[in-house]
Amino acid sequence: MRARNSPSGCGASCSCIHSPRTIPEAQARIAVFRRRLKDLGWTEGSNLRIDYHWAGGDADRMGTYAVEVVSQAPDVILGTTGPILWALRQATRTIPLVFVQIVDPVGQGFVESLARPGGNITGFTHFEPTMGGKWLEMLKEIAPKIALYNPESASRGAGSGIYLQSFETVASALGVIPTASPIRDDAEIERTIVTFAREPTAACSCHRTSSTLFIATGSSLSRRSTVHP
Repeated sequence: MRARNSPSGCGASCSCIHSPRTIPEAQARIAVFRRRLKDLGWTEGSNLRIDYHWAGGDADRMGTYAVEVVSQAPDVILGTTGPILWALRQATRTIPLVFVQIVDPVGQGFVESLARPGGNITGFTHFEPTMGGKWLEMLKEIAPKIALYNPESASRGAGSGIYLQSFETVASALGVIPTASPIRDDAEIERTIVTFAREPTAACSCHRTSSTLFIATGSSLSRRSTVHP
């Protein structure tokens, strides 16, 4: 990180827009963030200023914070989740943007490639496309007789389609029929799982930590094979 005429008066400035599910989760991530920056020689309040913004899941708030942060001209901006990064990209094409928690940064059009991102956006992702097929392979080992497979994660949000190719490739090799349902909220999650549980040779992977999902899984898939990645 290099300071570029920072308005902070203490070296470099960084703005962060987060979308945490819980406050403890946010606090834990910030603690790790600060500790690693300190290891690299950047101490908040000494040679680094960090401004934090909490957008939650509110798209309007994300857009507002993006414009506000860019107007302050920090040296770098950290954005978590796709919607936040999209709002930031709309607001600036010059200030460096660093992303985390983006499912498919290339497929979503944020970067040209992970090796050579181009533009003013860079970052990393912990999502691996081949995991889709591996989840199915695990289920097949647990329950060899499964013939239908519902990759619940395949329909969750922008970029989640990166798993579909490996789902379909492995499903074809194992003789399993993949069935993806359009899922947009907790009610559809429960409805899909309840319906799918009626199939005697069904299995499901659940790429979500919603309490509704686990309630539905526990009550409706108690005798079905389920993987929670």
